[in-house]
Amino acid sequence: MTFVGSAPAQAALPGQDYAARMVNSGRVTGNAEPMAQLRAWANGAPRVVGGRTCNVNAVLLQALDYLVITKGHSIAISSLNRYCTGETLGAGAASSHNRDGGGYAIDLYRIDGVTSTGATAQDRVLIQQFASFITKPARVGQSQCRASSPLALPAGVSQFPDTCNHVHLDYQGNLTSTSSPRPVYEAASNNSWINLPPGMYGTKISAISMDGVKYIYTINDGLVYEAASNNGWTNLSPGISGSEVSALAMNGVKYIYTINNGQVYEAASNNGWMNQPVGIAATDISVIAMNGVKYIYTINNGQVYEAASNNGWMNQPVGIAATDVSATSMNGVKYVYTLHGGQVYEAASNNSWINQPAGIQGTAVAATSMNGVKYIYTLHGGQVYEAASNNSWINQPAGIQGTVLSATVMNNVKYIYTIN
Repeated sequence: MTFVGSAPAQAALPGQDYAARMVNSGRVTGNAEPMAQLRAWANGAPRVVGGRTCNVNAVLLQALDYLVITKGHSIAISSLNRYCTGETLGAGAASSHNRDGGGYAIDLYRIDGVTSTGATAQDRVLIQQFASFITKPARVGQSQCRASSPLALPAGVSQFPDTCNHVHLDYQGNLTSTSSPRPVYEAASNNSWINLPPGMYGTKISAISMDGVKYIYTINDGLVYEAASNNGWTNLSPGISGSEVSALAMNGVKYIYTINNGQVYEAASNNGWMNQPVGIAATDISVIAMNGVKYIYTINNGQVYEAASNNGWMNQPVGIAATDVSATSMNGVKYVYTLHGGQVYEAASNNSWINQPAGIQGTAVAATSMNGVKYIYTLHGGQVYEAASNNSWINQPAGIQGTVLSATVMNNVKYIYTIN
């Protein structure tokens, strides 16, 4: 093959010039497959495996060109595009190696002649230079490998745990759009809130637990999907569409509530997920079960409403203005948490729904309860925070980034689910 030695005036492929410079530099080596992908891209003829094109993202290539050509690093590549090869390692289809045709991530197993662990001096220098240069948002792996000496990276670059035998770098690309499906993450309170991808994508999320199993409900391209922790998080669609989703479990039955064309629908696992309208108009929704009764909390025209299954789903205003709503119950009391003017408020059914400020700011809210304590989870500045009722609602960062969140509890463990 013939490669261009310097950037061509007009590359045939996005980032082809960067790929060509790196290939010709002699400072890029690696495993056969990723090197074949890089060389093919540099030559202007993408590699095709089994009918799938091995794309390589131009923004990622630009950052790698900066590291190799401008900064003079030598790198060895172990993985690039895994969508075209059909590999589903690590985060599987949600991985930036795979999503949207793949090629948004790269794994390096050696940097400047030193085998990578995610924490070597060579790794740390390259990671910091990558984080400073790459177009945001971006991510860097191996966060737990640097636990004894964490790296502080610029805003817009998140870190996540990954195996300590390489350095993972990726560009999040069009995932900044809240209308585009993005990876789902799970973090547990008994695992230091380490954020792990179960492998599905979505734009909206709701999580519940039942009989020792966690369930994640997401919306992807207008369809609802269910994934269960006892089924390897295999993502299955019950055939329901919607723009918003909230779920609950009661008496061994799972219930999915969706908003479709401004109307609320209910589907139950013991009824073949048949989707039934409940006669409520809404733009946002949260649901809970208490004492054998299901409750739907919705926002319509900026006001919060409550409807109960034992009252024919009659929709009653609770006198609260809000832009986001989440509900939980504890000790026979229902609690509604809302956002209004960027502030979180709490209202309780045993206090005439008087709305009290919690002293917390946020752009999204989720709530749960465990062992007599209420927990509020919020998003603020793209970061997840936790506040507890037994700690005066002091807002603590969980070290997690996200744009959408949900929370649940199971076996005395709190779980936070985010989309980022």
